[in-house]
Amino acid sequence: MQAHVNQALHNENFINECIKNHPDSFFDWKVTASFYTALHLFRAFCELRGVDPGRTHQDIANNFDPKRTSKPLTSIAPFVWKNYIRLQRYSENARYEVFLEPDVENEIQRGNFGHCLTLLNELKSFFHKQGVPCQKDKAA
Repeated sequence: MQAHVNQALHNENFINECIKNHPDSFFDWKVTASFYTALHLFRAFCELRGVDPGRTHQDIANNFDPKRTSKPLTSIAPFVWKNYIRLQRYSENARYEVFLEPDVENEIQRGNFGHCLTLLNELKSFFHKQGVPCQKDKAA
């Protein structure tokens, strides 16, 4: 579990350094790092519960998405899956759906990043309450 917590903290430190040193750019990377922070916290939570969520994003979806399974590997609050999948989609869009002018794309990603921080902080609060040793205070 600690390896996932350490990676989540590493990713969060990266986000904070980007915010500090590049407040008006690199929102695609800030969004992507937000998702991977959530992924590692989710994996730490699963490890704490004694379950293996799977190796791939597909495995995780098959084991937790209420549209794919009526019996997830461990119980989670409904908002946890919703926040997680939203962060994943924001991350995928930031990496693969870049078709606009750079200035326009930057502003879209700026807004998306703000939403990602909200989603991530909600997840961090949940995981902290479940015993995952993560910072419960707000990211960034």
